[in-house]
Amino acid sequence: MKKTLAAIIAALTIITITPNALASTVHTVVRGDSMWKIAVKYQVGLSEIIGANPKITNPALIYPGQAITIPTTDDQALNYENEVVR
Repeated sequence: MKKTLAAIIAALTIITITPNALASTVHTVVRGDSMWKIAVKYQVGLSEIIGANPKITNPALIYPGQAITIPTTDDQALNYENEVVR
């Protein structure tokens, strides 16, 4: 019974959070950009940006004109996270 209830709660959590977590923005690299500067600009973790761009084999080498996917979350997810912390 407990395992079934835990599985249902986990499934509902994944269903409600996953669509929000899949939202993303695309950043076009300009001269002087680095993954770190992009992460700071969008206030996203560097590892999250690297994880969202598996096509980039070496994150230290990005080129002007290259499209970088920036993972974002919506306000509802952020509000939920803030409520959990509070």
